[in-house]
Order: sequence, then structure tokens, then C-alpha cells
Amino acid sequence: MAATGLRKPAGNLLEALVFLTALGLATACSPEPEPTFIPWPAGLERGSGAMTIDAESRIVASDERLQRLGEVLAVEIALATGLSLGVIQGDARAGDIVLKIDPTYEDERYTLSVDSIATVEAGEYGSVALGTATLLQSLTEGGGEARLPRVTMTDGPRSSYRGLMVDVARQWHSIETLKQIVVLCRLYKINYLHLHLTDNQSFTFPSATYAELATPGRHYTIDELRDLERFATERGVTIVPELDVPGHSWAMVEANPELFGLAGRESNPYTINIGSERVYAALDTIVGEIAGVFESSPYIHIGGDEAWMAYVAEDPTAAAFMARRGIPDVDELYRYFIARMNEIVKRHGKRTIVWEGFRKDGAIEIPRDITVMAWETAYQLPQELLEDRYSIINVSWKPLYVVGDRRWSPEDIYGWNMFRWENWYRPTPSFTPIQQEPSDRVIGAQMAAWEQSDAMEIPSLRRRLPAMSERIWQPDAGRDYADFARSLDSTDRLLQKLIRPATVRLRGQSAPGYMGPIFGREHGFERKLRVTIEPFRRGDIVRYTTDGSVPTDSSPVYSDPIDLGESTALWLRVYGEDGIPKGFPWRTDYEYRPVDVTITGVLTHLPSPDPAHVPSTFSDSVTLDMRSTRRDGAIRYTLDGSEPGRASPVYEEPVVLYETTEVRAAFFDGDNVRRGEDWRRRLRNVDYRENLTRGKPVTASQGLPHTAEVVVDGLVDRESHWGADSREAAWLQIDLEEIHQLSAVGVYTYWDGERYYRYTVELSADGESWARVADGRRNTDPAAAKGYRHEFAETEARYVRVTLLENSANPGLHLVEVRVF
Repeated sequence: MAATGLRKPAGNLLEALVFLTALGLATACSPEPEPTFIPWPAGLERGSGAMTIDAESRIVASDERLQRLGEVLAVEIALATGLSLGVIQGDARAGDIVLKIDPTYEDERYTLSVDSIATVEAGEYGSVALGTATLLQSLTEGGGEARLPRVTMTDGPRSSYRGLMVDVARQWHSIETLKQIVVLCRLYKINYLHLHLTDNQSFTFPSATYAELATPGRHYTIDELRDLERFATERGVTIVPELDVPGHSWAMVEANPELFGLAGRESNPYTINIGSERVYAALDTIVGEIAGVFESSPYIHIGGDEAWMAYVAEDPTAAAFMARRGIPDVDELYRYFIARMNEIVKRHGKRTIVWEGFRKDGAIEIPRDITVMAWETAYQLPQELLEDRYSIINVSWKPLYVVGDRRWSPEDIYGWNMFRWENWYRPTPSFTPIQQEPSDRVIGAQMAAWEQSDAMEIPSLRRRLPAMSERIWQPDAGRDYADFARSLDSTDRLLQKLIRPATVRLRGQSAPGYMGPIFGREHGFERKLRVTIEPFRRGDIVRYTTDGSVPTDSSPVYSDPIDLGESTALWLRVYGEDGIPKGFPWRTDYEYRPVDVTITGVLTHLPSPDPAHVPSTFSDSVTLDMRSTRRDGAIRYTLDGSEPGRASPVYEEPVVLYETTEVRAAFFDGDNVRRGEDWRRRLRNVDYRENLTRGKPVTASQGLPHTAEVVVDGLVDRESHWGADSREAAWLQIDLEEIHQLSAVGVYTYWDGERYYRYTVELSADGESWARVADGRRNTDPAAAKGYRHEFAETEARYVRVTLLENSANPGLHLVEVRVF
């Protein structure tokens, strides 16, 4: 192939041959770029030089079962390089890509070898698809051709389940967006896409038998789901459907209360009646319909967590159901439900997945062939599930959840491993990370994207999901984050070519490159935003809309930068010279935020339940200084959580707050017309006091050790408490680290109405000899936010011990704070 910019050498034929030979050697020996594979392969041997792919190259499907995969790969290569390759069955020649099935390969192992021919070989379709994803990541382009570095690779994953969950029930997602997510999964070897199809907000699966369940305007058609299933399967991605029951089911109860509801259902709106034979018959039918659509999936997820069972036993049908079967209480009925649903799922040829939601002990056994997604550690610890011989999938809330303002950075995710569980919520056991020894029963991990909008899903996941994939494909790959990040820059550009084949550049963002936790900051601006768009391929055009509609072949053609001065939903789609769309349409919500607020007085030093949260608590007062980037109007604000309007107060001087307040502020121009998005924050006034216990060492007789620390953080917050089991008295001891003259103590227990706690308080100078200074053994005063306060004669002490004896409401003992003076 001719090389541009080279002159034909003068002289005789021998000189020409010497020149061309030298040119060939130089080309063959020229250094290839460092590989940018994600996830990093298990075994890689690099050769010298590269194989060239040009317009004469072909994709050879050596087995007719691989014909469709070859066609998918051809489209991807065209998007990545501009080259259009044919797909044939026959003999290969130099420059071809060969796809082969060899049944002797085990599990998902594949090989990729590149010399004069590139060959991907594995034991079945999905594993060959894994190899073609690696091949795609290898491609470099230039001068009308592409190159594949010469390598020999034997690769395969450590984990069999590599998942991503997308919540389509709380936030509607278009099929086009879900297809982009499939491509994202394929590129990074995520083999399971879990769709959370039902929840309280909507029921998105279109049941033929129970058509009333489908939420109007928020459900898919059977044809759409079958098309999505086909699209995913062709790319080696398996969709796992979730029917979330028995909790999270208000959409079902609301749509058919006679069948799924409880007597007195208004007091229990989120749980279906699992004490009804008619409900099991309906669920059997629905599971069968789901299994018939998602044929390739070995699994059906049945939810199973956060089921509020308190009122089920009060339903006459449920009570009779339990009596006939000898089920003593609703906790056992819940276990019965999980076991019976497992039988239903298996009858339809699938295996059951549940969220961690059942307790360890119970009379009715939860079958061991159920796979458990261990996420919160509040119901069972991962080691307990493993000891009971369950296969589990790590869905550790931190750092694998992507939800609202709890979105951890790619670097945080890269520092995690698939045998570690961690939670941001202090009362859970994994607030202190739980590191398990490697176990084959941990079959993989899953990222969980909850409550995210359709437009934000790809931006939130595209740099986070690869980090998880790398850590579960080969946990001991050995790369540091800097090496991984360099690879990610390359593969993310490839992803853009595959799904949204244009470069979008922004000027004027408030936080360019932002990957932090605050939702929407990625695309915010304070003054003006300039959007510049450039298709990857010469001759392609971009069509766009700003009215919320999806671009069509008659939408405006982009030619000059788009300047935005207001919040705008900008839709883009790339078209080829032939007028055929490339990739997918995509929407980005650019948010104009002309108001910013500086807050002074918040308690930044307190232990936060989540380091991603913006500090928003104060004890005495807090001051808000508001400013705007505009000068042609005024800021108007409210202090009751309502939306600012034309009649709302105008901001003129700093606002001082003394009570819990939800503040909203917006900019109104000279015509009193609101501009841009408002600023809002709930600022919470809390009972915080410096005292002798704050930050001191603390020990406890039982309960989670790390939760004892909250008792000495200076903050009275009933949601942040130490808990113990009341089957025996429990004590908590504080070391003040030196002798003090003490004369008062405040004991703050959990409060919620009429409950009361019984307790004692003792002091000691040496930790050996104790003197009781407060006696609450006969207390019947209801617990309250003000706590129980005791004054006594001045006593020398270094140690303070509170012993909890009884809680009148339930079998738990709960201590929020202890203060001494």
C-alpha cells in the first residue's frame, strides 16, 4: 500500500529494492503504542510490529453460528476506523480477522493471536465476543487503514458474574439508551445487564395476562424488550430481568389492589399480600411471561429486600393461609415466600437471584441454589452467607452504588476488590470495611445504578464501570491507577466512536472534568456555555434539537458552535454521507446555574455518614451569602422549601438561620422573569455541644465497635446511635484520658414517642472501683431529644460507664450520645 509523502527513489532497480526493503523493515519494527486493554488480560505476549487492516480485509466466521457476531464486529470496526469489512465464511488470507469456535475451551477462556491473520477463538459465542472486544480495543487507525499489534493472548475472567444494574422503574430509560449501555457492557466485558423492571414508582414489564399492571406512559412493549434482548445477546451480554417482590411493589398494589393488596392496605402500601394463593398463581404467570421474553438469561431476580411485613398477618386471607400451613409469624411467611418463588422460577427454567434481605436464622430454610446479591450487610454478613454455602455477588454499597450524590470516583472503585464490603451508613457492620478471604462462592460483583435519569446514565457509568471490570476480571492484574487511567482515556474514546461518534467540547463549564458525587455538576455553567461538535469521520454531519425532541433526518444540521445562556436539553445524532444514522441519539442536560451560595457556620468537623455529602448541619446559627453571575436582576429566595416566585423576598444581605430550614434561591431578571436553575439546600439544626466526652476512646460490651464512636461525637442525632441486644444488659465505657471533677451527665437514648429506657451511670478514677451517680433502673419517663440529665455531687473520675438494662419498645438497646460536665 502506497505511503503518502514519500518520493520514489532515484537510481537503478537495486537501489529501489534496497529502499523498499528498508522501508518495510522500518515499518515492521516501528514501535507500537502501549496496549490499552481494560480489563487487563490474564496472559499477554507481545510481538513486534503490527498487522494491517485495510479495505481488502475481511471478517471470516469459520462457524455459521458466528455470522451475526461478525456482522456486529464489522459495524463496530466501521465506526472505530471508517473501514467497511465484509463478513464471509471460507478460507482466510493475510489481513483477515478470523472468528472460531473450539469446544475444547473451558468457561469463558478465549485466545487472541495476531500475526498476518488475527484469530479470536473460544468455546462458545459469548466467549468469542469477549475476544472481539479485546480486538476492538487493540485497533489503531490512520491513513485509511488500521493496525492490530502482534500479540498472543490467552485470557479469561476470575469471576463468572460481572454485572451492571440499571433502574428503569424509578427513572424511565429509552430502549436507545439501554442499547448504548449494552455496548458499554460489551466493551468492558460486563456479561450481565440487570434491569430493575419494577418498583413502587412503576411496573415497566407489559404482562399480557395482567395488562393493568403496566404503568401508563412508563412501560415497554414486548417487541421492544425482545429487540433489546436480541441486541444484547448478539454482543455477548445477557439481560437479567428483575421482578421486585414482595416489597417495593406499590405499583402492583395500586394497579390491582383486589389481587395484590392487603386489608387496610393504606397502612402498608409497598408489600403485596404473600399470604394469598391467588398472588402466587399470578406471580407464576408473570414469571413465565418474563422468562419467555428474556430467553437467554439463566436468571430471574425476584428482589426480596426491604419488605415491610408488619400488617400482613392482620389480613384475614394471609392469617388463614399461615394457619393452614403452620407458619407461626410473618418473618417465617417471608422465608416461605422466598423458597416458593424459587420453585416458581425453577419451573420456568431459570435460577433465582435475591437481594440480601433474609436473616440467618429461621425455621423455613432458604434454598442454597438461590444466589444472593450481598449489598448492605444489614441482614447478613457476607461471611455468614458463605458459611451457609450460598453463592454470592458483591454489590457493596461503597463504592459500587451509583445513586444521587453517592457516586464514588473511578480511583475509589479501582482501590476496591471483589472480596471487600463497605457501607457509608454508620449503623451497618460494613461501615468498617469487611475484607473476606478469596472464595469461589463469591462468583463476581455488580455495579448498581439507582434512580438516575436517562440522560445521566452513560456519563455516570462510562468511567466507573471499567474500573470495577478491571478489579473483578483479574484481581491481581498488578497495574496501578495511573496505568489504568491512561488505558481508560483510550477506551473511552473508542466507546464514544461506537455509541456517539462525535467529539463534544465545552467552554464555560463550572466544573470541567468533574467526577464527584454531586448530581448534575458535570454539565453546569454559571454564565455562558459554548458547545462545539466535531464528527469523528469526515463527511459525517450532526443534527441537533433544543426543544426536547429526538433528532431526525430533517432536524437542523450543526455548523457553528452552539452558545447556551439558559438550561437546555441538547439532543445530538450523527449521520453518514449516505444519510444513515451512526451510533445512537443522545441527550445532555446543560444546567444554567446563575446563583451560588457561600455558607458559614456548618459543622464540617463532625463525622459524616457519607463523605460524599456536602456539610449541611449547624448547631447555633448559620449564615448564607448569596451571589449571582448576572447583574441585570435580583436573587429571590424562600425558607420553607417552596419554589421562589416573583413575590418572594429579594436577597439584600446575608441570611442568618437558627432552625432547620430548606432554602431555595433563584435569579430573576429585570423583567422579573426567572432564569436558570435554583439553588437549594436543607440546612439542619442539630444539638451539638462540646463536652468532656467528645472524641474520647470508647469501648462497649457488645454491638458493632465502630458504632460506639457516635456516642462521643458531640451530636445528638437519633439516626446515629450505638445498638445492642437487650437479652442481656449492655454497657458502654468512655475514657476521658485524665481525671476530671464531674458533676453532671446527659444520657441520650433513641426516641420516637412513648418508649423509655432503663439504665445506670457509673464513674471511676481507675477503671476498677465504680460509683453509681445516676440510677434509671425504674425509669418510665419517655425518651426524648433532650435526653435524661442527672446532676450529682462533684466526683473525681476518668472513666464513665453507662449500662443499658431495658427498652420498653423492642428487644434493642440504643444509645445516641453521652455527655459529662
